[in-house]
Amino acid sequence: MFKRMTFIILLIIFIQLPTLIYAGNFNIIAENSYLILSFNDITTEIKVEDKITGKTWHSNPPERDSREKIASGSAKNRLSSQLSISYYNHRDWNITKDNYNDSMVYHQYEILDSEIDNGIKIEYTIGQKWSEDDIIPLIISEKRFNQLLEYFEEDDINFIKDSYLPLTLEKRNKEDEEKQINIYGADNKNLFSEYVPKTTQGKNETEIMTRFLDLMVNNREDISSRGDITIEDINYLKEKQVYVLASLMSWDYGDLVELINSSDYFAFILTDFKR
Repeated sequence: MFKRMTFIILLIIFIQLPTLIYAGNFNIIAENSYLILSFNDITTEIKVEDKITGKTWHSNPPERDSREKIASGSAKNRLSSQLSISYYNHRDWNITKDNYNDSMVYHQYEILDSEIDNGIKIEYTIGQKWSEDDIIPLIISEKRFNQLLEYFEEDDINFIKDSYLPLTLEKRNKEDEEKQINIYGADNKNLFSEYVPKTTQGKNETEIMTRFLDLMVNNREDISSRGDITIEDINYLKEKQVYVLASLMSWDYGDLVELINSSDYFAFILTDFKR
């Protein structure tokens, strides 16, 4: 999960006489004896015209949609951006984002033309703030899971139950003395020396535990592999049952997203969070 970033672009040109004139898709927002600054409030691109030479500088390639024949998808869309950033995440992956693919397409920008005299200010939030499947619990406590089910009818309840796997850690008893938990890449000796995973669904406990660990790896910035997970990270499983989102087929996952988003559960968790 990456951190959202907010950037501000300030475009200022000092003028003698303020003016607002429509020039095609561009609005002239500032002008002096030498230069004209124009702004497109749909694409947030600008152009600067030199009155003396007649030359024009564009923040983005003009006619890029029709003239660009090689790039496609997000690479072509990047031609519509005014800025891009490149950084390394906690897994040492190089990530590049720009204000078109990662801000404007999500309508995560604001034009603040009234804040600057003779110029324009645009605030971009880069990185999608919210998507529909963000509401889907990946790991949920038994109490919260039961609260979730209260918002649905019987058929939907059965579907949700089938989408989650119950899991807990129980202290080893005589039957578990010789039981070995071998999850590839995990610190099995320290994680499962005193406690072992259990489930009430009659499925393979090790597979559910593996799913649980992988969800942690994929969704926590401080964990990059199964081997990074310590006993402190899973202590809350001891003698307490949680529900782990199963690995669903894409169409089942889509149905689950649609089902939960259509309920009042989201409003409930927001209200509960504010208490």
